[in-house]
Amino acid sequence: MDAGDARYSAVVDEVLRSRRTVRAFEVDEVPIETVIDLLDVARHAPSTFNTQPWRVHVLLGDAKRELSAALTQAHEAATGSAHAAIPRAAPQEVRARQGDFFARYYATIGIDPNDATARHQQTARNYAFFDAPVGLIFTLDSSLTHHSWLDLGLFIQNFMIATHARGLARSLRCRSCATSR
Repeated sequence: MDAGDARYSAVVDEVLRSRRTVRAFEVDEVPIETVIDLLDVARHAPSTFNTQPWRVHVLLGDAKRELSAALTQAHEAATGSAHAAIPRAAPQEVRARQGDFFARYYATIGIDPNDATARHQQTARNYAFFDAPVGLIFTLDSSLTHHSWLDLGLFIQNFMIATHARGLARSLRCRSCATSR
């Protein structure tokens, strides 16, 4: 491939511009060989000192169903405050984009944004991987620094671009779990 070749840049640009997050999946099985190939392509992401600090846990079949059930049960039993991806003190333009997203998202799926119960039920779908046939959990060792978080983000972006380029839908959900050191 010649750097700067317009044929390649047009294809890459189209893949990037047409990427969408999906929250409803068909039940078609994705062959494990396809998942392995996608992860192999994604691992070419840059990382600090080539550390490639990420770990990927692939969930299929009963393992995915069992974890989904346990996560959903924990979500239903939660008594603490809801997960906040964006802090309340975030810059106004960030909060505005988030508010715009929520208004459009809930309108699309027919949920009143003021209906906390319906929103809670919709959030629970995260833990069932929105019924996708494959679930992936990306992890980092808790001792690593923000450099490794960036490395993980680059790896995940490569993975998402590769899945989209192959016509596969994907949805990235971010949930932090408490860890002990």
